[in-house]
Amino acid sequence: HEKFNDRIAILDVLKDTLFVTLGKKSFKKVPIKPDVNLDYHSGYKSFSDYVIQPDSIEVSGPEMQIAKIKHIKLKPFHKEDVMSSIEEELE
Repeated sequence: HEKFNDRIAILDVLKDTLFVTLGKKSFKKVPIKPDVNLDYHSGYKSFSDYVIQPDSIEVSGPEMQIAKIKHIKLKPFHKEDVMSSIEEELE
């Protein structure tokens, strides 16, 4: 036993390798789910629904974890008094 001081002693040294089983690597195309709220200026409205690009992304990782992912939810986006087209980068 090697002593560092009167209260600490090394009793045993274990290997420094840790084996972790993560499972088979998998890929999956997942839809993006936006949370968009647009309030239009009086007299204005949209003639079509908003478009999110891309509408999906590919994720990869351990098969068991990827199977749990149903969609990617974006942070809420709210805009008031809208009078023209909007092009924003969403998170």
